[in-house]
Amino acid sequence: MALDAKNLEAARLAATELSALFEFADEDGGARANVRTGQLVLSGWLDYLADKEDDRDPDDPHFRALVTPKGTWSDILAARVSAERGSTPFSRWGWWEMRASASVRVQRVELPHYIDRAELAALASSYGHLPPATEQETASEYKRLLQLLDEGTRDISTEESILKQKLTDEVDKWDAAEDGRLAQEPLSKSRVDVLRNSLRETLDARGGLTAEVPVVADVPESVTNSRPILGMNFLVPRHYLVDKVFNQTYADPKQLGEMIAHGFVEGEEQAIVKELRACQSNLLEPTAQAIRQKIESLGNEAEHYVLVTPYGGLKDLSDWYSTEFREALARVTHMQTGILDSEAILFDRRSTLGHYRKPEEKDGLTAIEGTSIAIGVFEDVQGYVEPQVRIETGEYFVVWVGAAPRVYRFALPPAAEADGGQMTDDGRCEQS
Repeated sequence: MALDAKNLEAARLAATELSALFEFADEDGGARANVRTGQLVLSGWLDYLADKEDDRDPDDPHFRALVTPKGTWSDILAARVSAERGSTPFSRWGWWEMRASASVRVQRVELPHYIDRAELAALASSYGHLPPATEQETASEYKRLLQLLDEGTRDISTEESILKQKLTDEVDKWDAAEDGRLAQEPLSKSRVDVLRNSLRETLDARGGLTAEVPVVADVPESVTNSRPILGMNFLVPRHYLVDKVFNQTYADPKQLGEMIAHGFVEGEEQAIVKELRACQSNLLEPTAQAIRQKIESLGNEAEHYVLVTPYGGLKDLSDWYSTEFREALARVTHMQTGILDSEAILFDRRSTLGHYRKPEEKDGLTAIEGTSIAIGVFEDVQGYVEPQVRIETGEYFVVWVGAAPRVYRFALPPAAEADGGQMTDDGRCEQS
């Protein structure tokens, strides 16, 4: 109230009384702890007023010293916890930023940050031993203080450097202990199941270009000799596959399943596009008009064709979104892929390609029901500070050119594309 009234002398008297309260008559220390909490909040409030150039800022070093809490590191840390939990007479300090207004508006609450800065200043001038980080809450508080010390561009004081080193040592001890506990935590079958189910559900939802290529069980001998396997073999933090949370790190195995599924869809589409390109070396102009004309020339046969394009279409956007082109597009099956960039491919799904796929048969891998992918989770990883697990996946996937391929490619030849060339209607390339 004295600060609001801009009465510095009254504010000094009040601060002096506050600093002396329960200094000697406090059996359990609880009352004195409330005093430190109040001083910490007032220190933060002074920083807030000064930074906002508020006319209530006393700008008085003596008054500042009076409201700076004194005590051990443990005392100051306890005062900040008390202020945050609102368990003292100063628990309504969050109201101090309130502004009278006829409208209801959201505003950024800034005072807690200034109280954090006041906490750092008080810690830097305090003494004693830093309480060990024996639980997550203390470790998180120390990490937050370290982030505050690293904020901004100012040089930290000698006292702050000592504090920073002490905090760092305790955080490192906690992290190392947590990593040890994480390494001993057994893998969770339910979380592995979440991964497997997510992979299957993502594949079911996405479909992909492979679904447009006929499945043929009688694989040509020339293809079987190559043993083509699509697979992944990678490390992930153990956090993903244990039930407990360590170091406040929650990792969702569902994300792993989605990532693996997208990777296999991309790998299959790369193999399919490679075969389609190999079918046809004659190139047509990569424009919506050329694609529309080719589709129209197919007549009723168009319904058996698949048009593969980049996401968002080709570069001639005005024609790409024209009514005429959209009508032609409706006559074929349109598939978009990230494998293509500035070209499109139109092919007859009935006879152009064939494919066959199944889960890889390998020790340690188990087929995921409803998919052609096998997966295994292995704990054979060593040499990492943070505990890891290895995930391996595999799919036997072959695709080949059929007996009667019908493919039309709309693309510039590589040399023409690099030089900015243009295709003519008969497939020749003209340099611009």
